[in-house]
Amino acid sequence: MAHTPRSKGRTGRPYRRAVERVKRRSQVCWLCNEAIDMSLKWPDPMSFSADHVESVKSLPPNDPKLTDPKNLMPAHLSCNSRRGDGSREAPRQLRWSRQWLV
Repeated sequence: MAHTPRSKGRTGRPYRRAVERVKRRSQVCWLCNEAIDMSLKWPDPMSFSADHVESVKSLPPNDPKLTDPKNLMPAHLSCNSRRGDGSREAPRQLRWSRQWLV
């Protein structure tokens, strides 16, 4: 499948697999620290989306980071959209559910 300029590596099996790994890793938005309702589907603003930590805009086409699960974090669609192209600052500290128990 040819990638369109808009998709920039965000299609195909490697990307889908990376997104599935992110879904299994956490269901808490890394931008607002609120739970993501996995039953909601796109385009619901509170549905799951995978946010690139390192901006897609800053990466060249076919860069491995585009499909690297380490470069993807769970986010609400609205939080991800509000962050935009990654030029806005990401959270200073990532909070996982294990940290909440402390």
